[in-house]
Amino acid sequence: MGDRYQVISQEEKQSRFEASDFEAAKREIKLLQRWLAEVEEEREILKKNDQYLFTEKRMRYKFIREHRQEFSIKRMCQLLDVTRSDIMPGSQKK
Repeated sequence: MGDRYQVISQEEKQSRFEASDFEAAKREIKLLQRWLAEVEEEREILKKNDQYLFTEKRMRYKFIREHRQEFSIKRMCQLLDVTRSDIMPGSQKK
């Protein structure tokens, strides 16, 4: 009877371990999906920005204004190394 209890106990432990592994894997998949979406957005921004990329800052701001409906302004500013406060006229700090 002692052996039977030990086997059940090991099976229960294995079951709990597998469930926690499954949950951890699901969390990791969600994180990876989010990361992939960000990388894909960055790639699209950079593909569309090739004519503006190595020019002066005002051209990068122009690109951001032209594509603000398509991409995140925050993400474009990060990628193009510009500040968000200078994008729109009148958005200057007071």
